[in-house]
Amino acid sequence: MSVLYKLASKLGRYSGEGYVVDHPRTSDIYIVEYPKSGVTFFSQMLANALHDEDIGFFSLPNFVIDVHTSKIGGPRPLAYTNLRFIKSHSEGNLFYRNVIYLYRNPLDTLISYYNYLGQFDALHAGTNFDNFVRSHRGVPRWRGHLESWMNSDYQIRFIPVNYSTLLEEPIRVLKHLFHLHGIKVPNSAYDRAIKASNLRTMMEQEKSWSYGGRMKVKAGKMNFIGPKEFTKKQVSTECVAYIDEQTKVVYKSMQNAQELVFGD
Repeated sequence: MSVLYKLASKLGRYSGEGYVVDHPRTSDIYIVEYPKSGVTFFSQMLANALHDEDIGFFSLPNFVIDVHTSKIGGPRPLAYTNLRFIKSHSEGNLFYRNVIYLYRNPLDTLISYYNYLGQFDALHAGTNFDNFVRSHRGVPRWRGHLESWMNSDYQIRFIPVNYSTLLEEPIRVLKHLFHLHGIKVPNSAYDRAIKASNLRTMMEQEKSWSYGGRMKVKAGKMNFIGPKEFTKKQVSTECVAYIDEQTKVVYKSMQNAQELVFGD
């Protein structure tokens, strides 16, 4: 692993050939997000819609692998497609041919990411939210991440999906994605997908494992889904205004792109 690769990872910058699975296929589909934009929720929904057995929080990484943690070997096959789905936080990446890009309201995303980092003292000790949103992991990176994909190469098959759209119209999103990729599933698959990605279901599954009882997570909190300490009510009006001013142009551009893809 090169020094530049290690430095980029430490700074939270991800891009390039280092974020491609071993033995890649041109048909691989990368589910890309800025951290905490809903990739675990979406991956569990997607995997269950594409398989004939229940896939839970514990087994999900076997079917939708994370390029940052498990690049070797590839995912287990799904019942209704030969396509492979891979999670990634990469910025615009020329090595990706097919991308489903998840994005989320920047304020909600940054609050969720702030809470996530807050579980790990060594990474996040003593940082308040106002300072966080102005740091290299906050607004500048969120904005840069979206811009890198909005300006990505036209040879990349790019599909933007808003997290709020997933919550409001999950079946419509799945059907359109499957239509674009030539995937056919039985109608019952959608019911399984909705049930499996229910927030309460995922929280129960996460808790039943509890990460093997290891106490890396501060105060035993869950990594991805559990209750959060810092909430939107605690964000200052000045901070909200800063986030809105710095992100509104690219956020609106991504929304417009989604409208073109989904015909909204």
